[in-house]
Amino acid sequence: TYGVRDGLPDDDVWSVHEGTDGTLWVGSSRGAARRRGERFESIREETWPGVAWCRALWASRPGEVWFGFQGFGIVRENQGTNQPPLSHAMLEDAGINCLYGDRSGRLWIGNGHGAFSWTDGRMEPWPVVLPPGDGPPSVKVIHQDRRGKLWFGTARHGLVGWNNGTTSRFTRRDGLASDTVWAIHEDRDGVLWLGGNQGLSRFVPPVHTGTGEATKASHAEVFAFGPRHGLPDETINQVLEDDAGFLWLATLRGILRVGRTELGSVARGKAGGAVVSMFGTADGMESSETNGESQPAGCKTRDGRIWFPTTRGVTVFDPATLPRAEQAPTAVIEEAMADDRVLLRDGVRDPDRQPGRSGARGAAAPGTGQARIESGQARLVRFRFTAPTFVNAGRARFRHRLLGLDEAWRDAGEERAANFTNLKPGDYTFEVTACNAHGVWQESPDRFSFTLVPAFAQTVWFPVSIASASLGLVVGIAGWRLRWQRRSLRAEQAAAVADERSRIARDLHDELGTALTGVGLELEVLRRAAVAPQSDRLAEAAARTRTLAERMREVVWAVNPRCDTIPSLALFLEQHAVPFLRSAGIACRLDYPEELPRIPLAAQLRHQLALGVRETLTNVVRHSHATEVWLRLRLAHEWLVVEVADNGRGFDTAKPGAGEEHGLSNLRARLAALGGRFECRSQPGRGTHVSFHVPIRNDPPPSNP
Repeated sequence: TYGVRDGLPDDDVWSVHEGTDGTLWVGSSRGAARRRGERFESIREETWPGVAWCRALWASRPGEVWFGFQGFGIVRENQGTNQPPLSHAMLEDAGINCLYGDRSGRLWIGNGHGAFSWTDGRMEPWPVVLPPGDGPPSVKVIHQDRRGKLWFGTARHGLVGWNNGTTSRFTRRDGLASDTVWAIHEDRDGVLWLGGNQGLSRFVPPVHTGTGEATKASHAEVFAFGPRHGLPDETINQVLEDDAGFLWLATLRGILRVGRTELGSVARGKAGGAVVSMFGTADGMESSETNGESQPAGCKTRDGRIWFPTTRGVTVFDPATLPRAEQAPTAVIEEAMADDRVLLRDGVRDPDRQPGRSGARGAAAPGTGQARIESGQARLVRFRFTAPTFVNAGRARFRHRLLGLDEAWRDAGEERAANFTNLKPGDYTFEVTACNAHGVWQESPDRFSFTLVPAFAQTVWFPVSIASASLGLVVGIAGWRLRWQRRSLRAEQAAAVADERSRIARDLHDELGTALTGVGLELEVLRRAAVAPQSDRLAEAAARTRTLAERMREVVWAVNPRCDTIPSLALFLEQHAVPFLRSAGIACRLDYPEELPRIPLAAQLRHQLALGVRETLTNVVRHSHATEVWLRLRLAHEWLVVEVADNGRGFDTAKPGAGEEHGLSNLRARLAALGGRFECRSQPGRGTHVSFHVPIRNDPPPSNP
């Protein structure tokens, strides 16, 4: 760690960057410095009166360095000579968050008003447009990827990509760990690693199309890492990569090192977490808190070393000198207990066992060397363990597993105890391993084996007997459930059929019925304008069209599921019978109950009843010479009875073949097919009485009154 004692103007360091000539530049709260040899040469604040806090800096080419100062703007030093500061209102009142030079030679400046580019003495704003109400983006970091696309990390607006005038934006809704991005690193595979205030994000940019436009956000591969994946701190101020493929993350609690391939395995679902090494004050840092929220907040120099700004100087790591094969700590099981019985303590098995008591609880199973625990004495099994080490023992981490219960290792962190409750009878082996602060794990775990002896209720015979006794109940429940599912399925099918019938009824009424009515009106208009014999033929055509329209209304009524009730049938019969008989000069008398209950009536039943009554009325008009007809409807013992009676001339029902010319046999067969009954009584000179009986439920039909 380098500080004021090594030539820095202040220990509070914010920005570190290596120039193209190998010079290392450092920005602090009281100016900037350049590294020459092993010491730093300060560029003190007296060089620019009133300037102190250097938040960002960038060495664009040999001899030229740009400095971003809080509350002052941008200052350029060229060949050791200070140039006039860049004057722009947007630079002076919002501070400087980051500086970045792209491959075309443009200098990009990010601050609270957005981003600006400086080229050939001209300052141009970044033409990005965010959704209304979002306001200008506060740009924290800028990066140009290998394809030439520029990426802007912002505060609260996510990651914004810009290429040839096309903008794409990615936020937490697209999978990022945070909407604030203030660190971007591109690895050798073109993957972007994003740091922010809520974790680390692995971002595979979407592929560009032939027109240069980016694909949709859903085509980007995004994965967010957090504590559940092994990160001990979610504030990531900088992301760098060493030559061995390890990512170095600057946080508020120290510097983290994690394998990039390990994180890739986690993102692809092949691993639940990664091994993370943490470096802090115990490893030589004077402060484990790094500075960030501005860039460049760290860099990797050409010699492979990693530099980070902290609150107490600039810290440098040389990954090549870090030991690859450190000595891992050795985990030791100190104590094992089953309820209140001690099974192991300080390496001694069953210390409470008295000599000569081979049957004591917790004793070793004969010939096995492992503890034996009787039934009911292991509601809670507890283990305590540790890892003796003289190197930062407080940051040793553990993982354990209980073979026989789960094969997977559980990350216990720094916790040194494990509890298991309600274990089933069987053989178990508890294993625990430890790792040091740099993620080096112990190869061979420490083990403790024990056996839980089952009670009779836990043997295989107990569940077999219970299963046998319960088999009948299970079969009954299964049968009931199957019947319930069938009823449910039939109800769903009936609802689907009803929906389809409603649709058909609407289509027939709205389209075909309307069309027939229109045709009838047009024919009537043509008839009035025509002369005989054309007018007569047009009148006949209009009449047939009206008849067809009437038949269409009957079909709509038959199909519509909302008409599947007895009141609907009664209303339909009334609307059909009264005008039909009136047109034949026959009076129609209706005899209905004062109130008809809304009892469901199947579509087939009411349709056939309507057809039967219509055919009967047609016979009355054609053959009876009646002057009056009674139409009655009544409910009798859950049967529906519809009666048609006239005062016509009647006929002899006892005569062979009587009524055949009236289609009575067809009516009788139609009712029989519905489970009902058709009856006809008549005498010459005394009229005819016809009755239709259809079941509402499956009760036997009533006798005739």
